[in-house]
Amino acid sequence: MAERRDRPPEGGLIAMRQAIDAIDDQILDLLERRILLSQGTVAAKQASTGSLHIRPEREAAILERLIRRARVLDAEVVQIIWRELMGQGRQAQSPLGLVLCAAKDHERFELHVRSHFGCTAPVTWVSDSATAFERARTEPVIAVVQEDPGTAVGELRRFDAVEDRAGNIVGYALGRVASETAAPGED
Repeated sequence: MAERRDRPPEGGLIAMRQAIDAIDDQILDLLERRILLSQGTVAAKQASTGSLHIRPEREAAILERLIRRARVLDAEVVQIIWRELMGQGRQAQSPLGLVLCAAKDHERFELHVRSHFGCTAPVTWVSDSATAFERARTEPVIAVVQEDPGTAVGELRRFDAVEDRAGNIVGYALGRVASETAAPGED
């Protein structure tokens, strides 16, 4: 592991920029390694046939752990970065779309959904919740609707709430998401 430095390198601005560039290279290498490792989890997740390859409880636990661990970064920054990483990891494992249904403020709704699930998933808009739910039943997509549908709609499970920056719920995510019964570390 590289030596940790809490002080800027000596040598002025050029040396600091070189150190930042080296760290950026290391971060990119680690991010790409993370994506490759997440692709390897697909086989383990295949056991839950018919379910999407998403584990919301695990994702929430990762975010909580990293936010607690962060010393310098703001919790919101940690959350933004890791939601994007997890979204990229989901797409690397198996393409997954988002089907959105909102009666008002479509642009803002989509912005909140993308902040929650990452920017890599393709988005489709539908005009009613029933269509969103049907797509989530038959396709590899997550339905995200503005109105609270309850904890489940048929075989779809409401597994997450999408919040705005103030913490207000603006949408609900439903999908064919298996209950998480795997032991820690199995996924």
